[in-house]
Amino acid sequence: MVRGLSVFAVFALGCYQPKSTLECDDLASCTPVSDGAVDGDAVDDGPINDDAGPGELCAGTSNGLIGVKCFIPGADVVFDVNDTFNTDTDGRCDTTENTACFVVGNSIVVNASATLDALGMRPLVLWSATTIVISGTVDASSRSGVVKLGSGANTTMCGALDGEARIDISPQPGGGGTGASYRGGGGGGGRGRSTNGNTTALGGPVGVSIGLRGGCAGGNGGHNLGSGGNGGGAVYLMAGASIQVTGVINASGAGGGTATSSSTQRPGGGGGGSGGLIGLEAPTINVTNARLISLGGGGASGGGDFDGAVGQKGGDPVVDPVARGAGGIQSAPANSGGAGAAGDCSIGTGGNVMAGITGGGGGGGGGCGYIKAFGTVTGTAIATAPTLD
Repeated sequence: MVRGLSVFAVFALGCYQPKSTLECDDLASCTPVSDGAVDGDAVDDGPINDDAGPGELCAGTSNGLIGVKCFIPGADVVFDVNDTFNTDTDGRCDTTENTACFVVGNSIVVNASATLDALGMRPLVLWSATTIVISGTVDASSRSGVVKLGSGANTTMCGALDGEARIDISPQPGGGGTGASYRGGGGGGGRGRSTNGNTTALGGPVGVSIGLRGGCAGGNGGHNLGSGGNGGGAVYLMAGASIQVTGVINASGAGGGTATSSSTQRPGGGGGGSGGLIGLEAPTINVTNARLISLGGGGASGGGDFDGAVGQKGGDPVVDPVARGAGGIQSAPANSGGAGAAGDCSIGTGGNVMAGITGGGGGGGGGCGYIKAFGTVTGTAIATAPTLD
């Protein structure tokens, strides 16, 4: 089992309840059933496809995050060039399940030459009746540098806290926003000259109801000039036979936004966004040489102790080499932001506890997301962060 940014570790076998991929002949739903003799035999063989519509095939099990899903598979789907994929507007989405965008194919391939850049409000689900092969990149991360929101990020289940905005003294100081949480906890925001910068508060609940959703956004810095980083997106792969990943799947959160001091305010830095969700579901899952990352973004530094002092943005996690987002650094170290959570899902670093005489507080680092596998996992990954469950 891989911990943190471990290298060349062999995954333990997962648990999967295999089922046949059969064509069925009635119009009922795809709800998995314990069939008894419904399909004409006398053996109770667990979830099967008796309830698929004409021409439909099914993938998934009741043990996964989204249950059994059935579609008419159609042609093979191949991504062989860079492709920006908006899950809200792209015509290749099957939106039968309105809460997600399903890309449906007999098989699905993302070639080594291609990056599938997923954005939009809906999570991205790659559904294949047979196999999924990822030798290129599937990028559902959020980024601050190009202001990208990963697919399915920033759901309503989030709870990061904004930094305090004091107005009773001049110049008015702001506390740092907390880092966001998902599987791991976000760091608290620094106080600056504020009386309450959320220095011990986590950025929302930790480990809550994992489902088909992305990560959470970090809290805004006090005086709302340092925006919280967006959470990482959600990407879910499900195949009737097998999944093979030799490339990159990224669902990391973004770094917090910067803040600039003015003659009247010393704003706090934004907290980092949490990592999102990477889900893999198939009877056989091979991750040889794969890089799977869902880390938190770094918190931004607060505005400094003089007019026009600019805090630095929190860093976005990087893939090569895999590293969590770094905190923004202010010339006065007390204004610096916290780093994102480590790959072992330790809590993101908190922002500064006390800034300089009048400076704003730094934002907390974002917590890690989830990487979940439902199936028998084999192979040697280059790196996963956090652990592949």
